[in-house]
Amino acid sequence: MKKVVLPLLMLFIFSLNSLVAQNDYERFKKEMEGQKSEFIKDREAAFKEFKSRYEEAFNEYKKLYEAQAKEDIGFIELMASDDGRPIQKLPSNVSTPKIVSTASAQKKIIQENVKRLSTLKPEDVLSNFSEGTDSLENMQNAAIVMETLVSAMKGEAPEAACKDGICEVVLETPAERKDEVRLEQAQYVPEEKVVKEEEQPEQPKKQSADSKSTVKEEKPVKKETQKKDSGKKEQDEKIKPVSLVPSGKPTSYKRISSPFGTRVHPITKRTHTHKGVDLAAAAMTPIYATADGVVTIARFYGGYGNFVKINHDNGYKTGYAHMKQIAVTQNKAVKKGDLIGYVGSTGRSTGNHLHYEVYFKDNLIDPVTTF
Repeated sequence: MKKVVLPLLMLFIFSLNSLVAQNDYERFKKEMEGQKSEFIKDREAAFKEFKSRYEEAFNEYKKLYEAQAKEDIGFIELMASDDGRPIQKLPSNVSTPKIVSTASAQKKIIQENVKRLSTLKPEDVLSNFSEGTDSLENMQNAAIVMETLVSAMKGEAPEAACKDGICEVVLETPAERKDEVRLEQAQYVPEEKVVKEEEQPEQPKKQSADSKSTVKEEKPVKKETQKKDSGKKEQDEKIKPVSLVPSGKPTSYKRISSPFGTRVHPITKRTHTHKGVDLAAAAMTPIYATADGVVTIARFYGGYGNFVKINHDNGYKTGYAHMKQIAVTQNKAVKKGDLIGYVGSTGRSTGNHLHYEVYFKDNLIDPVTTF
C-alpha cells in the first residue's frame, strides 16, 4: 500500500508544483506583455509627438524661408543698386576686383531654393537631419534640429532648442572655394606723408621766378613744371585709392563668426553664397566707414536690423547690418574712418556682431580681401 501511495503523492506534489510554476510563468508572461505593451505605447506616443513637432517646424520653416527670401532678394538689389548716382572712373592704378558672384546669380539661387522647398514634404528630407539608431531617435533629432532652424530664422538663440548637447546644428555648411579672391590695393599712405607731399609743389615757383630773363630759358622751366605737375598727379592717383576704395577693417572684432563663401542649404542641399562676413564684437563697439562716400541708406531693414549703406560713387558700395545704433543720416557725406554706428544684434541676429558686405557694381566681393 505504501509502495503505491508514496509515488502517487510525489506525482501529485510534482503536478501541483508544476501547476504553480505554470501559473507563475503565465503571470510573469502577462506582466512582461503588459510592460512591453506600455513600452510600445509610450514609444508610439513619443514618436507621434516628435513627428508632429517636426512637421509643424518644417512647414513653419518653409513659410519663413519664403518670406525671408523676398527680403534677401530685395537686399541684394539694394546693395547692387547705384542709388541713381553717377559712377566715377576708378584711378588708373586700381585694378577692378575679381568677380566672386553676381547679384543676378544669387537671386536665381534663392528663387530656386524657394521653388524646391515648395515641392518638398516633411518625409522627403527627414534623413537629412539625423543618423540615429532607431526611428524614434531619428524623429526626435529631426524635430529638435528643425525647431532650432526655425528659432535661428526668427533671430532666437539656437542653444534654446538643444539641451545637454543632444544636437549640434550647422545651419549652413561651408564648402571649399575653388578660387581664392584677392583685390589689388594701393599701399596705404599715412596722412602725415600726404600733407608733406602736397606741400612740395611750392618749390618750382622759385625756379620759375628766377628764370624769366629770356624766352629760351622759359621752355625748360615749363617742361620742368609740367614734370612736377605730372609727378603731383601720380601722387594724387596713389593717394586716392586709399580713401575711395573700401579698405581696412570696419570695426574691432574678436573673431569672424561666419566667413564669406559658399554654403549648402540644409534642406534643399543647393549652394549659395554668404554675401558678407560676420564680425563678432561686443555691443556698442564703434563701426567706421571703410572709404569715402555718401550714406544712401540709414534705417531699420527687416532681418538686417539697423542698416547703413555707403555708396562710394565709383562702383563700390559697402553695407553694415545689425547695428545697435546708427550714427549717420541719409545723404550724409562721410570720409574713410568716420564713425557710422555701433555693433549690436538687431534684426535677424543671434548675437552681437557686424554683418559687413562689399559690392563692386552688381558683383559680390569677399570683404576680407579688402582688410
